[in-house]
Amino acid sequence: MRANDEVRRAAIALRLQGLSTRQIAGKLGIRMNSTLQGWLVGTPPPEWTKRPKAKDAEREQARVLRRDGSSYGEIAAVLGVSKSSVSLWVRDLPHQEKLLFSDDQRRVGAERYFARRRRETFIERHGSS
Repeated sequence: MRANDEVRRAAIALRLQGLSTRQIAGKLGIRMNSTLQGWLVGTPPPEWTKRPKAKDAEREQARVLRRDGSSYGEIAAVLGVSKSSVSLWVRDLPHQEKLLFSDDQRRVGAERYFARRRRETFIERHGSS
């Protein structure tokens, strides 16, 4: 146990010198795991390792765009972020009403889809002649 205590004290000393957990693990030749994290509890991390909230401006703009009726894809394209990020940022906002299609619109869409599929299948089987 004495060896563990020495390593723990060394880890805390390195943290107080301003090293990150990854750097501490490398210097001490140990794995970066929950034990190392446990040793450092109560020892504040160096300022340089703290990350300000990333993309706060984009998050707020995404919320504004969503309230204005933009879709996740549109917001992602405007802000240059992934749709999953947009989803996380605006998930608490109400969903847009889904478009309701009439039976005629559904029928026309289905006819168009199956006509295209028939053409594609014909070309696959017989070539593009």
